[in-house]
Amino acid sequence: MERESIDLVDKTLAKYNEELLSVAGLLCRIVYENEMLKIKQIYDENFDDIESDEKVRELLEKRAAHALTHFTFKQSTPNSLVGEIIESQLFSCFEQELSILSTNGVLPISSVRIPNLKMAGFIKRVSVVPNIILEQCDAFFKKATELVKELTFQDVLFELQCRPLCENEIIELLKWWKDSVNPEQVEHLKKFARILGTSVQARALNTFRYYLNPGIIPPDIDLPFEVLPYSISKKLKGQDLEKCFGWPALSLIDWARFIVNNPNLLVDPAFAEKVHQILERNFKKTSKNNKEIVRQLFFRKKCIPTKFGMKFPNQTYFQNINLFPDLPTIQFSKPNSVQNIMELLGVRKVKNKNLFISLIFDNI
Repeated sequence: MERESIDLVDKTLAKYNEELLSVAGLLCRIVYENEMLKIKQIYDENFDDIESDEKVRELLEKRAAHALTHFTFKQSTPNSLVGEIIESQLFSCFEQELSILSTNGVLPISSVRIPNLKMAGFIKRVSVVPNIILEQCDAFFKKATELVKELTFQDVLFELQCRPLCENEIIELLKWWKDSVNPEQVEHLKKFARILGTSVQARALNTFRYYLNPGIIPPDIDLPFEVLPYSISKKLKGQDLEKCFGWPALSLIDWARFIVNNPNLLVDPAFAEKVHQILERNFKKTSKNNKEIVRQLFFRKKCIPTKFGMKFPNQTYFQNINLFPDLPTIQFSKPNSVQNIMELLGVRKVKNKNLFISLIFDNI
């Protein structure tokens, strides 16, 4: 029967011809689903191999794209109803949804999402349309907007609940996050997003409170547990970390409160020198009140390297005092690099007669 002769006007013939066209749609669906079933069998039988063999995965994606392309209907002419009837029957003839190959195997189309390039770096468990199929079947997906949806915030939460992310994936998540997430959604992401660390236990992002500003504290010194790894934060702007994610930079005072309790400060001269150099580096930018806090934190600690071991600040002297050979003078590789902080902590100088007399009595 020629398509120009298909009568869809006369009631009797229209009903008859519509049924014939519906059968055509049914046959198309059977042929398509049979091809998807074959692809599914190959995928399921070789899943582990496919996971490591991108060539095999690519062959299956091309095969699925070929099938979907040939069952994507264009407008029929001269009567558009011909194509519409067949296409409608293709989708509605079975109770089950149309099958499609996703990044996680053959699934019902409603369980698959259109990929988002900004999410590609961290979306692995959520099933999306492979790029090959998306590119070759563009006409189908433009028509099937009611069947297959874009990735949503809920899909991101599902991904985060499924698994912890490595550092590179966390970086990609944060980059997407700063441009896409409403402020009300931030705490949800912090709760569910976990960093896969070297330990067995992954850490949720809501356990972090600060990011590291290397201009204040260098990344090669001990840091509080609540500081976001520098390998992550260095890939993002400090203003974004604070504004979008609520993480301020670790302040000198907060770091000082942490580091003053490090046992290495009392036994390791090299470690102690590094700590004092960091305090000195920030000395001019530190307020008077914060300097007093630093002084109170450190002046009761045996944290000053001397030639007679670690001493309290007020028991030590600057290295240029050589009146007595047994004075515990400070021992730093670069003494001038800690001058101000040593004075703040109470390291002693000889400037007047009274202090000179006190030195004599100290050494009697």
